[in-house]
Amino acid sequence: MKRLIVTVVIILTAAILYPGANCLNAADSTTPDSSRTTTIHTENYYNAYGIQISGTQQTTTVTKTTITRNDKTETSTVTTIQNTKMEWRGGSVKVSSITGTSKTTNSDDTSSDTTFTITYSYADGTGKLSGATGTSSTEGTTETGSYKSTTEDTYEIKDGQALRTKSVTTGTNYGKDGTKSGTFSQTTEYTYERKAGTWQIMKEVSTSQSNGVDGSSQTMKRTKIYTRDSTTGVCTKIEQEAEGTQVAVSAEGGKQSYTLSSYKATFTFDEEVGWYMSKEDTKWTAGGSSSSSDSDETEEDSGDED
Repeated sequence: MKRLIVTVVIILTAAILYPGANCLNAADSTTPDSSRTTTIHTENYYNAYGIQISGTQQTTTVTKTTITRNDKTETSTVTTIQNTKMEWRGGSVKVSSITGTSKTTNSDDTSSDTTFTITYSYADGTGKLSGATGTSSTEGTTETGSYKSTTEDTYEIKDGQALRTKSVTTGTNYGKDGTKSGTFSQTTEYTYERKAGTWQIMKEVSTSQSNGVDGSSQTMKRTKIYTRDSTTGVCTKIEQEAEGTQVAVSAEGGKQSYTLSSYKATFTFDEEVGWYMSKEDTKWTAGGSSSSSDSDETEEDSGDED
């Protein structure tokens, strides 16, 4: 039986847009312990002739990070539940929707809750994939207040693959008393190339903007480049450069403008999760010119892509 398999990557932008919402206050010399457990529950339904006519799959992933120092333990737990629904389309069972939730809780009483939905459409009669739409919403708390955001994803169908080409997030920050303290947004555009018979992501350009009601602001543009093996399509290296500006407001009401004068991103390969950014080093200079530098990557033998 021929089945359409659609690979979907959900990017939760809270860690970038809301500093402190989803991270631990790690000590300089302390390495956190992390663990991940994943369970997959699948139910398939068949007709009297043994042909599958529908199905559901629920994937639950729990990631826990722990740091113990000075006899005190700090924790962060992320629980993601993804529900995939499969229905009969064009003579076979195909993915019709993906819905889910992701909840982060930290020992410093900060948290975030995200819900997401991706819906696929198919042409009548032929059952060929014709479109996809994706949305998500996030609410979270920080040490200084809370935030809310929504994300809209745009997809393009190429050779039976649903490729996310653009993601737009907009949100609002609030103080402890519930008053509006600022707004933020992030737009990411994705570029693909055909590698090893499938379309693979090769570049991400992400622009984020935050504005405080006090006149403070920050704009960052990050460009991520993927290097892939031409035969297998497996990611072998990731590099990222950036440029940006910001305006800081002092307690006395004075304003100072800065530009990103130095930037370095370090990517590390892990056998379980693939490539991930393990360090981001930024230097801001008052009155300097915006620039970017080459990324640094850790050399590893990568058997799987991110």
